[in-house]
Amino acid sequence: MKRITALMIIIVIFLSGCKNGSTGSTKLTAVFSTSELKTSQTDTTFSEISSTTVSSASLPEYADYKSIIDEYRLFAGYAIEFGAEKYYSKLDDMGLWGWMSFLILVHQSYSNEKPYTKDYFSYAIKDLNGNGSPELILLMNDYVVAAIFSVVEGKPKLLDEFGDRHRCQIDATGLLYTYFSNSGFFAEYKTQQISQDDSSFLLVNEFGDHGDANGNNFYKIVDGKKLSISAEEFDELYKIFPTHDVPGTSDVTKNSGLEFIPLFEN
Repeated sequence: MKRITALMIIIVIFLSGCKNGSTGSTKLTAVFSTSELKTSQTDTTFSEISSTTVSSASLPEYADYKSIIDEYRLFAGYAIEFGAEKYYSKLDDMGLWGWMSFLILVHQSYSNEKPYTKDYFSYAIKDLNGNGSPELILLMNDYVVAAIFSVVEGKPKLLDEFGDRHRCQIDATGLLYTYFSNSGFFAEYKTQQISQDDSSFLLVNEFGDHGDANGNNFYKIVDGKKLSISAEEFDELYKIFPTHDVPGTSDVTKNSGLEFIPLFEN
């Protein structure tokens, strides 16, 4: 049920000791509508961009969503021209763009989509929690969610980024279905929603396996309490949960009503 390929094992070994990057922020200088966020690409060719600019592991202090989209376009252009593996191999630490290059590499190992093109990258703008402040969702061509940003106290905030062992789908109501695993035994399946102040994810329900090499430890969380469950109950919950450990299963997000905005204009 939990599929671990040789590629995953190699990458996990490579990633041991690496950590997620965090994002700083500066004052939001403008509020952008969806149409205003559809910015055009720069005339600069990606071969002219220095590797030190592209391979920074730390996120800059983004002023607004437009700045994030511009950085995403820069990253995507480098990945298209030189390959995500070259970007990834330059990193000493794992920031957002490092994790995204990792996500691309693993996703391609399943989908065999090589080489990737400008059509591979996109984003969406949607208010996921109904408070009137839209989130920025970075996507790939089959609605794989790469990252989610919100605006907190006028500043962009990275709520989470996703990769091979940490995936997310978003449904039409704005609920997030996330999967996380750090080994062949440990796995968490969470249904979450974004808090009304846009600062964090709130847990709706959760189940998983906190086992180890000595065996499984299946559980679910009910009213904040962690309860042990049988392997049969775990299997039933697993069957109906939208996000699993195999890349490319993104039908929930695809049917959620998100507007798929191409990162590059044709």
